[in-house]
Amino acid sequence: MDNHFVVDPAKFDFYAMDCYRLVGEDKLARTLADEVLRVGTDFDGTERSPMRNAEARVTLGVTAAREGDLEQALIHGERALQGDRQSVLSLIMTSRELAAVMRDRYSQESAALAYLNHLQELGRAKSAGWPLGFGPSAPSAPGPSPGPQRVRARVENGKHADGPVGSETLGSHHGASLEDHGPNVVL
Repeated sequence: MDNHFVVDPAKFDFYAMDCYRLVGEDKLARTLADEVLRVGTDFDGTERSPMRNAEARVTLGVTAAREGDLEQALIHGERALQGDRQSVLSLIMTSRELAAVMRDRYSQESAALAYLNHLQELGRAKSAGWPLGFGPSAPSAPGPSPGPQRVRARVENGKHADGPVGSETLGSHHGASLEDHGPNVVL
């Protein structure tokens, strides 16, 4: 593929998975995460899309944690952090969603605290070469942040409670994604 603008249909499920996870539609997010893993893994277990698969595992971890299954959440969360090929910023940003659920719901569980420590260590180790103002220690916007686990958007007939949702809202007429528009997109 020499053309950068070739459409990759598998990305739709990947981006939709992220959106459903962010708005708390766990059943749909989990279904799409399973599909991302299926498409991203060869018959012999070789991962064709290791970064997408890692984010799908984080999604499975988030949904398991929200459903009260700490053991599965930890299994998926740790598995997501393994592997040689990682998009560090994206993986850490997505893993922070799982970390927020862990802190909110399992702050007294030693296994959850061990996962949180592992995530912090990975963030420090991987961010050493990032420019000032980027990475896990980058300053956030002032004021309280509700965190992704508290987002509960209601979508009816293609409209969010505060207006339309989708490519038009995100400023793209060719199909938008969080990757295209950054992590501060409000769904």
